[in-house]
Amino acid sequence: MIKSTKPVPTILDPNEKLSPVVSHMKAPMSIPRKSPRKRIFQEDEYEKFVANDVIKSFDDLNECIAPLGFQCNKYDNHIVYYRMVESDLGASEVIECIRVDRDLHVKLFFRGSPLPLPQWFRHGTNCTLQNKSTLNNFPPYIRNEGEKSADIFDELSQLRFKKRPHYSSKVIRYALLQRYTSLQGYRMMCEYFPLPSLSLLRKITKGSIDAIKCAKKLRMVGKISEDVVLMCDEMYLQKVEEYCGGSMVGANEDDELYKGLVAFMIVGMKENIPYVIKAAPDTAITGEWLKEQILDCLKTLKTCEFNVRAIVCDNHASNVSAYSILLKESGQTEDSPYMMFESKKIYLLYDPVHLLKSIRNNLVNYKRFIFPPFKFNGFEDPIEVTGGEMSWKTLHDVHDKDNTLESHLRKAPKLSYKVLHPGNCKQSVPVALSVFDATTSTAIQSYFPDRKASAEFLRLIDTWWVISNAKQLFSSRRIGHAVKEGDNKPEFLRKFSDWIELWHGEKIPNCQKFTLSAQTAGALIRTLRGQALGKSANRPKVLSYNFELLRI
Repeated sequence: MIKSTKPVPTILDPNEKLSPVVSHMKAPMSIPRKSPRKRIFQEDEYEKFVANDVIKSFDDLNECIAPLGFQCNKYDNHIVYYRMVESDLGASEVIECIRVDRDLHVKLFFRGSPLPLPQWFRHGTNCTLQNKSTLNNFPPYIRNEGEKSADIFDELSQLRFKKRPHYSSKVIRYALLQRYTSLQGYRMMCEYFPLPSLSLLRKITKGSIDAIKCAKKLRMVGKISEDVVLMCDEMYLQKVEEYCGGSMVGANEDDELYKGLVAFMIVGMKENIPYVIKAAPDTAITGEWLKEQILDCLKTLKTCEFNVRAIVCDNHASNVSAYSILLKESGQTEDSPYMMFESKKIYLLYDPVHLLKSIRNNLVNYKRFIFPPFKFNGFEDPIEVTGGEMSWKTLHDVHDKDNTLESHLRKAPKLSYKVLHPGNCKQSVPVALSVFDATTSTAIQSYFPDRKASAEFLRLIDTWWVISNAKQLFSSRRIGHAVKEGDNKPEFLRKFSDWIELWHGEKIPNCQKFTLSAQTAGALIRTLRGQALGKSANRPKVLSYNFELLRI
């Protein structure tokens, strides 16, 4: 009945008086409402677009689907899409070119030079053109790769006048691409450009370059000092076995897939560039296996006349186990900061970057720290921490106070939402550093004068970080200068380690969790005492113990 009468919505007059009998009904006004908007039904064209976008055969390629600004020439066995520009001499020149053969295989060119196919095209497509819309994605990629090639030729022009050129990674990748595209073409290019020789490329592809010999040569020419620090870091691998370079890669002799890889690097005491000397894969990274690899690196560096002063790694369980085995086999106690190797002391340290993130993670997990007082008067600005507590809620309160300020002013500019809710960013170093930044402690003392202990605790951690992060002779902060005689930094590190041990040893009833974890406290104490002893032993000589560069 409603459909047959087709009623029109109307507006009712609220001032109109109605009889009591029909009070529940109101008479319509003469002004009708607007009719409902007419909507046009449109079918979803996505499936139609996908069906038309599919390239079924070579005959589907034509000039109509050419990218914007491209021309097309079609032959019997291939089709070419190209873009031409006018050169400086007034002649037309082909800049970008896309070639597709009858099997729908694609080749890209920039100024006649071949380019590697982009990774987003190689993955899942078997390197064949399957969609028409993919053609529009090739020109930006060709343009970007062409700009990189221009930088390579500028670098080659500078290397022309050097007797012993040092090739960058870009030049080596470009040389490998040209050599395996056309051997005759590469030999012709070597006549005009100072490209790497074929023997060098052969060594690179076969992996026959000896990293130890390279490091030894760097030491002989003065590029790296004799006193070095050995660093190691584990990287987990995807378990897969592939055929590469004529052999199977990814499994050992028993066909067990590799789980991870440990890279060993050395960095000079006065340099800030690490050099990889060894990379060892294994099916299971254990403390015993890692101990054997460390000893092998120490023996190799000893034969090359390097003096290893310390070993640095993160506080992973396998690294902690390896340290324990090394200390036990060298006749040292478990809490000794150094091991003995051929009658020489080698300090076993943990990376301060990982320790800083561990302190932040402990605060996030436990929500609150309860710590004893600390005092050190050895610096120009005394460091004093009154015993108290530091809670994660205090940082939230500072962030809330900052949000009430006008004109986007903030007393703690680095205390952002991501810092308070790290989530997947727990491994980010800037996110962890923002918690202990000087502006954060200053904001706490400004907003909450009664929480002075929290601000002093953050300032103490920041002071330790600046000292451990010294990477040059002079820094913008006086406390961040390189170690020299009379700066009292070893004394501070030693007293700080004693304070960590005292704090961790205190057992407050029902509050044991309001302190650092046993793993973090033990690693921090070992590192602090190793830093203090190492700096004290080298005080007559100005050195920059670049622990920040020992970051794994």
